[in-house]
Amino acid sequence: MIRLARPNDVDEFLAIAAAALGFEPEELAELSCTLAKYFEGDSNSFWLANCDDEDCPVGVAYCSSERMTSGTWNLLFIAIHPDRQNRDHRTTLIRAVEQKLSELGLFAIGRNFGIARIRSRANFLSQMWL
Repeated sequence: MIRLARPNDVDEFLAIAAAALGFEPEELAELSCTLAKYFEGDSNSFWLANCDDEDCPVGVAYCSSERMTSGTWNLLFIAIHPDRQNRDHRTTLIRAVEQKLSELGLFAIGRNFGIARIRSRANFLSQMWL
Protein backbone atom coordinates (compact mmCIF):
# COMPACT_ATOMS: atom_id res chain seq x y z
CA MET A 1 0.00 0.00 0.00
CA ILE A 2 1.29 3.46 -0.92
CA ARG A 3 0.46 6.45 1.25
CA LEU A 4 1.81 9.85 2.18
CA ALA A 5 4.43 9.81 4.90
CA ARG A 6 3.42 10.34 8.51
CA PRO A 7 5.54 11.75 11.35
CA ASN A 8 5.73 8.32 13.00
CA ASP A 9 7.42 6.96 9.82
CA VAL A 10 10.65 8.90 10.39
CA ASP A 11 12.48 6.20 12.33
CA GLU A 12 11.56 3.58 9.71
CA PHE A 13 12.66 5.88 6.87
CA LEU A 14 16.01 6.46 8.56
CA ALA A 15 16.42 2.71 9.12
CA ILE A 16 15.66 2.07 5.44
CA ALA A 17 18.19 4.71 4.36
CA ALA A 18 20.85 3.16 6.59
CA ALA A 19 20.13 -0.43 5.58
CA ALA A 20 19.50 0.07 1.86
CA LEU A 21 21.93 2.88 1.05
CA GLY A 22 24.46 2.77 3.87
CA PHE A 23 23.74 6.30 5.06
CA GLU A 24 26.23 7.56 7.62
CA PRO A 25 25.09 9.42 10.79
CA GLU A 26 25.56 12.87 9.22
CA GLU A 27 23.51 11.81 6.18
CA LEU A 28 20.79 10.44 8.42
CA ALA A 29 20.75 13.77 10.29
CA GLU A 30 20.32 15.64 6.99
CA LEU A 31 17.53 13.27 5.95
CA SER A 32 15.86 13.76 9.33
CA CYS A 33 15.99 17.56 8.88
CA THR A 34 14.45 17.25 5.42
CA LEU A 35 11.63 15.14 6.86
CA ALA A 36 11.09 17.63 9.70
CA LYS A 37 10.70 20.47 7.18
CA TYR A 38 8.14 18.41 5.28
CA PHE A 39 6.10 17.73 8.41
CA GLU A 40 6.29 21.43 9.29
CA GLY A 41 4.41 22.16 6.06
CA ASP A 42 6.89 22.27 3.14
CA SER A 43 4.38 22.25 0.32
CA ASN A 44 7.11 22.04 -2.32
CA SER A 45 7.78 18.40 -1.60
CA PHE A 46 6.16 15.12 -0.69
CA TRP A 47 7.24 11.81 0.81
CA LEU A 48 5.56 8.51 -0.02
CA ALA A 49 5.73 5.31 1.98
CA ASN A 50 5.36 1.86 0.45
CA CYS A 51 3.96 -0.18 3.33
CA ASP A 52 3.54 -3.84 4.09
CA ASP A 53 0.32 -5.43 5.29
CA GLU A 54 0.85 -4.07 8.81
CA ASP A 55 1.23 -0.47 7.49
CA CYS A 56 4.96 -0.53 8.23
CA PRO A 57 7.12 1.25 5.61
CA VAL A 58 9.35 -1.02 3.53
CA GLY A 59 10.17 1.65 0.96
CA VAL A 60 10.24 5.42 0.71
CA ALA A 61 10.33 8.07 -2.02
CA TYR A 62 10.94 11.82 -1.75
CA CYS A 63 10.01 14.26 -4.49
CA SER A 64 10.62 18.02 -4.51
CA SER A 65 9.79 20.81 -6.92
CA GLU A 66 12.57 22.21 -9.07
CA ARG A 67 13.39 25.78 -8.19
CA MET A 68 12.74 28.51 -10.77
CA THR A 69 10.44 26.26 -12.82
CA SER A 70 6.75 25.63 -12.95
CA GLY A 71 5.56 22.04 -12.85
CA THR A 72 8.95 20.33 -12.79
CA TRP A 73 9.75 18.03 -9.89
CA ASN A 74 12.75 15.87 -8.98
CA LEU A 75 12.70 12.42 -7.47
CA LEU A 76 15.51 12.98 -4.97
CA PHE A 77 15.37 9.85 -2.88
CA ILE A 78 14.03 6.35 -3.30
CA ALA A 79 14.98 3.35 -1.18
CA ILE A 80 13.61 -0.09 -0.46
CA HIS A 81 14.63 -2.06 2.62
CA PRO A 82 17.12 -4.78 1.56
CA ASP A 83 14.86 -7.53 2.93
CA ARG A 84 12.09 -6.36 0.59
CA GLN A 85 13.99 -5.67 -2.62
CA ASN A 86 13.19 -7.53 -5.85
CA ARG A 87 9.46 -7.52 -5.14
CA ASP A 88 8.41 -4.62 -7.40
CA HIS A 89 8.38 -2.14 -4.50
CA ARG A 90 10.57 0.36 -6.38
CA THR A 91 8.38 0.24 -9.50
CA THR A 92 5.29 0.64 -7.35
CA LEU A 93 6.79 3.70 -5.67
CA ILE A 94 7.81 5.28 -8.96
CA ARG A 95 4.31 4.78 -10.35
CA ALA A 96 2.86 6.31 -7.19
CA VAL A 97 5.15 9.34 -7.57
CA GLU A 98 4.00 9.74 -11.17
CA GLN A 99 0.35 9.42 -10.06
CA LYS A 100 0.81 12.01 -7.30
CA LEU A 101 2.40 14.45 -9.73
CA SER A 102 -0.42 13.86 -12.19
CA GLU A 103 -2.97 14.58 -9.46
CA LEU A 104 -1.14 17.85 -8.75
CA GLY A 105 -1.37 18.75 -12.44
CA LEU A 106 2.37 18.58 -12.92
CA PHE A 107 4.14 17.33 -15.99
CA ALA A 108 7.80 16.54 -15.53
CA ILE A 109 9.94 14.49 -13.21
CA GLY A 110 13.71 14.39 -13.00
CA ARG A 111 15.99 11.95 -11.24
CA ASN A 112 18.70 13.08 -8.89
CA PHE A 113 20.34 10.62 -6.52
CA GLY A 114 22.83 13.16 -5.19
CA ILE A 115 21.56 12.77 -1.64
CA ALA A 116 22.91 9.22 -1.55
CA ARG A 117 26.44 8.07 -2.18
CA ILE A 118 26.75 5.11 -4.50
CA ARG A 119 28.73 2.50 -2.57
CA SER A 120 28.94 -0.34 -5.06
CA ARG A 121 28.29 -1.32 -8.64
CA ALA A 122 25.29 -3.37 -7.50
CA ASN A 123 23.84 -0.38 -5.65
CA PHE A 124 24.47 1.81 -8.71
CA LEU A 125 22.70 -0.66 -10.99
CA SER A 126 19.78 -0.95 -8.58
CA GLN A 127 19.32 2.83 -8.85
CA MET A 128 19.29 2.85 -12.64
CA TRP A 129 15.65 1.86 -12.85
CA LEU A 130 14.78 3.75 -16.01
